[in-house]
Amino acid sequence: MKFTRHMLVALMLAFTLASPFSASAATKYIFFAFLDGQWYPIGQPVSLEKCEEVKAKAIARGIPAACVSVEV
Repeated sequence: MKFTRHMLVALMLAFTLASPFSASAATKYIFFAFLDGQWYPIGQPVSLEKCEEVKAKAIARGIPAACVSVEV
């Protein structure tokens, strides 16, 4: 698979989600980015605030993004 510019930006955003201090409640959110025609989960489950922050950065860079809730 060839890495596109959007995929590299998504990987950089994944490092933002890798904070070990984000686990507290039972409901967490996984960040998804739409890359090369498919939705990919990126990073670890995080708080809604953190996921929305990363989603806003992705959308600002032209990458379709979403936060999906999961039970942890």
